[in-house]
Amino acid sequence: MENQKKGMLHTILVKPIRTSSTLQQMKKQDLYYLLLWMVMVNLVTKFQVFLKNLFSKTLFAEPSFADDVPAALREAVRKSEAAMLKSNYQGGLGDQNEFSGTTFVATVIRGNMLWCANCGDSRLIVGVKENGTLVAKDVSEDHKPDAPAEKARIQAAGGRVFAVRYDDGIDGPARVWLAHADIPGLAMSRSLGDKVAHTAGVSSEPEIFELELQEEEHCFLVSASDGLWEFMTSQEVVDMAAKYNSTEDAVNELIKEAKTRWLREEEVIDDTTVVVACIGAWRGGN
Repeated sequence: MENQKKGMLHTILVKPIRTSSTLQQMKKQDLYYLLLWMVMVNLVTKFQVFLKNLFSKTLFAEPSFADDVPAALREAVRKSEAAMLKSNYQGGLGDQNEFSGTTFVATVIRGNMLWCANCGDSRLIVGVKENGTLVAKDVSEDHKPDAPAEKARIQAAGGRVFAVRYDDGIDGPARVWLAHADIPGLAMSRSLGDKVAHTAGVSSEPEIFELELQEEEHCFLVSASDGLWEFMTSQEVVDMAAKYNSTEDAVNELIKEAKTRWLREEEVIDDTTVVVACIGAWRGGN
């Protein structure tokens, strides 16, 4: 899906693989907003459809959305998860939340201001011109269980954080476990849903990041699930995306490269969603 939008953020390409993402523009109190968000889920169909149908309208209906976007994002995430956690007969997903959930990253742009709400290990980055060189800057931070502050919260709640050693002797990623049982083994410290993991200190509180976009410096955004970031650095992603005049070509090549690296390291390929958004006059290419 490719969308042309007037203003600083002019081109968006969203390519989901077994995930859900959405791009919406709305006008409220004479201000134009662009909302770009994605979810990365385990129980794909029901989780993605549920949040896709709910989050954007919940956010736009928040009274604080016009003058306090961070507060509106937090409240919309809270309300969306609360609705998801309800029982089936109450319109929620019920027991499906026990061991399944989703990462979440949403970006709101108004004029030159960008706000990103992140919960989990999806990531938003920006390609920035610095002294004639294109440099990757992380806008959001990944929520991993072994990050000091995240680990402290999990342990304070009675959870454990450790990695499982594979048969080849290599440790896997740090995971979250209950105090007296080796479940659920979640490899991120924040998520929506995942009720069992939340009893061990996993949080659904999104972290809000803010960035003032400068058309002369900020060239493009890349937002993606951890399927892209597992074996590619932010700089590698920016370098590859910058080669292409078309956001569609950039997304296709990023997903192709992610697939290649997954097959080189693993026997499976993680679900991957990639979004590329050009800023201002940036067109990419050599």
